[in-house]
Amino acid sequence: MNVQFGSTTDDVAVINKTYNLGSPINCQVKAGTSIENPTIIVKYNSIDTTANYAYIADFERFYFVGDKTFVTGNRVEVNLSVDPLTSFKDGLNSCEFYIERIGTQGERAAFLSDSNYPMTSETVTTNLDFSETPFVTVDEEDFPNYVLTVVGGSKIN
Repeated sequence: MNVQFGSTTDDVAVINKTYNLGSPINCQVKAGTSIENPTIIVKYNSIDTTANYAYIADFERFYFVGDKTFVTGNRVEVNLSVDPLTSFKDGLNSCEFYIERIGTQGERAAFLSDSNYPMTSETVTTNLDFSETPFVTVDEEDFPNYVLTVVGGSKIN
């Protein structure tokens, strides 16, 4: 299997990233890894240690380069995480869609305006202990579900 290492300066949220990739080099996929977050092994002298982007043609996916661990035998283990926007950009670019609402309140989403999903920059954390709950199912005894309902804008002190 071959991998091409390179670099990009574009934000992770950009679909049509600009990137530079080097020549394909031979690599091995570490056992027990996934296609979304593979760990590959390459010879030390064949990798640009400043690379932050990669492409594996066999998987037809682009990846962000994560940690690099130097191992025995003049080799380097490289952790990769898939870049789904660039990997599937042709399909995404061919779709017509309108984003009506944000799905989660995350680092990026916190700054998007959505009048149907009001947000605040304030963090309120409340821990309430339950002695028992009626929401535990037989299959989920190790992972019980809880229902939280918030009404109004008051805080629990």
